[in-house]
Amino acid sequence: IDGGRRTHDAVALGESELIVVPKTAFVRLLAEHPPLSAHLLVLLCRRLRMTFSALEDEAFLPLDRRLAKRLLALADAYGEVEGTATRIALHLPQEELGHMLGTSRQTVNRLLGAWARDGLIARAYGRVTITDRAALDR
Repeated sequence: IDGGRRTHDAVALGESELIVVPKTAFVRLLAEHPPLSAHLLVLLCRRLRMTFSALEDEAFLPLDRRLAKRLLALADAYGEVEGTATRIALHLPQEELGHMLGTSRQTVNRLLGAWARDGLIARAYGRVTITDRAALDR
């Protein structure tokens, strides 16, 4: 939108469909539909807030807290309540969790294993269910 270069790549974790909207068509759409511009502004502000939060977490939180916070955020966004537990309805390989947090699959495995033994989460292949949200949130 601003004419600058994109600084990051995106990688799809599953089957995806993409569309390309030329800049001129997108700008015209925003001009013709002001509520769309307002909605886009809200989304951009939300993304900026999430980015700053992630930067703060990376700088100031230890890895176990960052992983717990990420799992709780994923549960809030994609969780399916099952009794007192919340199953994250995404396929979450430990390697992908490691990529999200800048650490190895082995480190993620160690933390998830400890939390599973302590009853905070339950694990299945590529799946995480939060069983004790309060304890994970500490």
